[in-house]
Amino acid sequence: MKKTKLILFTLLSILSISCEDEVELATISGNAGIVVYGEISNRPGPYRIRIINPTDYGNQTVENFNPKPIENAQVVINDDAGNSETLMEEFPGVYVTKKNGIRGIEGRKYTLSILAKGVKYLSASEKLPAAPIVDSVYNVFNYASKPKEYGHHIYVKVKDQKNIENNYLIRHSSLNEFMVDQRECYGVCPPIFLRCWTFEQSSENIFTNDQFIDGQSFTHLVETPLMNEILNYGSHIAISNAPRKLFNYWKLMDEQSRLSGSIFDKVPAQIQGNIKAIDSENEALGYFAVIGKTDVKYLFDRYKSTPLEFATKLVAYNADFRRRRVVFDCRTITDWIWTDKYWEGYERKKPNNIGDKLPDWWYE
Repeated sequence: MKKTKLILFTLLSILSISCEDEVELATISGNAGIVVYGEISNRPGPYRIRIINPTDYGNQTVENFNPKPIENAQVVINDDAGNSETLMEEFPGVYVTKKNGIRGIEGRKYTLSILAKGVKYLSASEKLPAAPIVDSVYNVFNYASKPKEYGHHIYVKVKDQKNIENNYLIRHSSLNEFMVDQRECYGVCPPIFLRCWTFEQSSENIFTNDQFIDGQSFTHLVETPLMNEILNYGSHIAISNAPRKLFNYWKLMDEQSRLSGSIFDKVPAQIQGNIKAIDSENEALGYFAVIGKTDVKYLFDRYKSTPLEFATKLVAYNADFRRRRVVFDCRTITDWIWTDKYWEGYERKKPNNIGDKLPDWWYE
């Protein structure tokens, strides 16, 4: 069971390096040769492929796990229009295309070939599906009995394309604007408040398809941020449209990743990706994903989006919230240093401080 959990953590570690969609592996057999994950999409490159060695875990645990990259591999992406590109090794085990290199085009088929440790691996040829069409993103105030439980439901509305099979994965990350005192000053001197931002990547995956709604619009709740601040809030929503096999693979990976390890859990089974070894008994784990992607960035003012009768209560609540005197300058300190007392009652990982401005990628 320890090895199974370790493999789950392995691919999660690889994928968390980037903004790509996270999927996780279940178990491996004794002949597993490489673990692969990468993607090509309709969005401009560069595209990245990650390759690690799944063997020799020994007594390693999740706490001290250090994945072993497979270096000096030959990695090539081909399409059915005759285009081909050999990827360069950007970091150990991470291979990347040129910025103006091969491009994902809707309707074309793509394959990935890898020559690693003397063994050739090849992915199945898959057609790049259409990018999802986002009709709108909006928020609705969520009333609660206490101001600290107020929030805003954030919804995304997607227009499904008719007579085409569409399989959607919806993920999001959050940007939260908050206030802190930028100087060490206690006693009679007034605080100097500074507006700062945090970033948090959600681990939630929303899966849906158009089996019963072909050609219609549908709406999904993405997240409900609480009103621990009354400043701006940003939601970065990424929607992927995947071939059916990849969609099912993602769903199985998501299910496996949520196993608690109880004796009553189902035993994790090996989940087949789309990469196989050629003329070898070695197995490749993972997936070369060919997907249509749409990103939407939604920014709103929480105070102005709250009905006036509740906004007045929020102002008083937030004044008390900041009275705990969190002191640091987010322009120079990038690590998270808020005290547990400040974040009392929020049972989730504290997000990362990213400074006093929205990141550059928000404007891309």
